[in-house]
Amino acid sequence: MKNLLSGLLNRPHSRIGISGLTAFARLAAGACGCATLFGGSLHAQSKQPLDWAKARDVAANGNVRTEIAAAKPMLQQLSTMAQPLGAVRPSTGNSLYTKSIILFDGETHTLIPIGAVLHLPENLRNRVITKPQGNFTYWPNFLKRNATWLGTKEVPLKMARGDTKLAEDVLRETSGSNRLLVSVYRECPISVLEAPRR
Repeated sequence: MKNLLSGLLNRPHSRIGISGLTAFARLAAGACGCATLFGGSLHAQSKQPLDWAKARDVAANGNVRTEIAAAKPMLQQLSTMAQPLGAVRPSTGNSLYTKSIILFDGETHTLIPIGAVLHLPENLRNRVITKPQGNFTYWPNFLKRNATWLGTKEVPLKMARGDTKLAEDVLRETSGSNRLLVSVYRECPISVLEAPRR
């Protein structure tokens, strides 16, 4: 046993870790019947085996029958659980829709963060709506569907954090576009923060 352990530890490039040593120690202690290995005690067999007669909680036959008789039938339970909510509805005041800009193409809509529109021509103002209409689609699909009137402008992260010098340059560059332009960072819409006022 001693030779086996020293052989494992002295092997070049040995990948035996602490958990491997612990498992090996338990195996060695069980094989030789000793209680102590490496100066520490292994307590695997220190507890008395469980008394299975006391451990099992067996219900008497009569108790089970009375519990079954007192329970409602499954159909009655399901009909109780399937009641409509009635007038109580969850609040929509704290949803993603209230914290986003909704873009609509006549059939589908998508969401972008507030502050992500860099340029909005007058003739495209009807593409920004206040309540969702049509089916929802994710931003990449919406952008592909509407590439004729919708575009993106990759912005540096410094601009998104409120750098006024970068913002002036980008806004000057995008002001002549005939498309609705959304600020993106790594192809995902991102809010452009206003610079703090002094």
